[in-house]
Amino acid sequence: MKTVGVICEFNPFHNGHKYLIESIRKQLGGCCIVGIMSGSFVQRGDVAIADKFSRANAALNNGVDLIAELPTVYAVSSGEIFAKSGVCIAHNLGCNVMAFGIEGDRESLIKTAEIQSTEQFKNQLKKQLTNGLSYPAAVEKSLVELWGKENAEVLSGPNNILGIEYIKAAKPLGIDILPIKRTGVHHDSHRTNGDFASASQIRNMLLNNDLHSFDYLPDYSYLSDPDSLCSVKNIEGALLYKLRTMTPGDFAVLPDVTEGLENRIFQAVKNYNSIPEIIDAVKTKRYTHARLRRIMIYALLGITKEMQCFPVPYVRILGFNKPGEIALKSAAENCRLPIITRTANGLRQLDGISRTILEKDILASDILNLAKKSPQKCGDDYCKALIKA
Repeated sequence: MKTVGVICEFNPFHNGHKYLIESIRKQLGGCCIVGIMSGSFVQRGDVAIADKFSRANAALNNGVDLIAELPTVYAVSSGEIFAKSGVCIAHNLGCNVMAFGIEGDRESLIKTAEIQSTEQFKNQLKKQLTNGLSYPAAVEKSLVELWGKENAEVLSGPNNILGIEYIKAAKPLGIDILPIKRTGVHHDSHRTNGDFASASQIRNMLLNNDLHSFDYLPDYSYLSDPDSLCSVKNIEGALLYKLRTMTPGDFAVLPDVTEGLENRIFQAVKNYNSIPEIIDAVKTKRYTHARLRRIMIYALLGITKEMQCFPVPYVRILGFNKPGEIALKSAAENCRLPIITRTANGLRQLDGISRTILEKDILASDILNLAKKSPQKCGDDYCKALIKA
């Protein structure tokens, strides 16, 4: 039986995600689907709309068999680290296929992944970065130089960019790929199409108390209370306080902070009174908004370059159904990493940076509870039980 890994955020779990899961089963038949899901914070440098336990439960109720958490240190990172870390966890859980949504075609993604793995591309990329381009722009220009503008258009889809990283991470591990053509709407689109809307549009609707958002969700019970929804705006004061206590040296140890950026951030923090203003003041063609938003989250959580460069140290399970439980027991026999099902036990098992990375997951959950309209107490990672669907 195939065990299929899906690196995900389910922020929230919507009809497009359900379509992806159903498409996997349609193509592979009897298989076990494993979600490797971001927890309290997500890759775009934002809090999740709801806590990880509620989002995991929604996924388990809609076709996913097993949910593991992608640790916060890697969940809030560049696409390359995000993908590598997720594929590593999938590999340790016995996944022999990685499935993901794409906007283009399979062969173009495979070809692009092959080109990006060559020394010629890496040298060209280094040259473009030296010229001051942002990483995404440097990648695109390097591909244009080596492959032509028309073929480089595969990078126009955000899911394609991550898909290429999944392919690059999966190939050395001997994991097959299953790209699924997206349906409905494009990533981050503000338009709807039938039963489909983008996750960003759904989040905007939810935060504006638009009940039509429920039309695009197979399970919305955990999102029906406006007071339980999370927004980074609700922790802006806490984030500004944290930033104002930091020195240039404190900023310098954060991931993605290079070439004196710490000084630009330090000055912007002194001169501006909101996170958007700080980001706008710091932004250059080299540093994208998403990268700067992630840096703000690194500062808030105390995530350092050392942590993010550290290999994935554990597999943390959030929940499973019966097929997922069987797959987990089978994977445990060959898993190279500690499998954590209870937070307290995990803290006893780990030490050094490994333990610190788990502590960041716990801290992220506690801060997420501050990001609700009605703040909640700490301790979710200790109090909320493993989900058995």
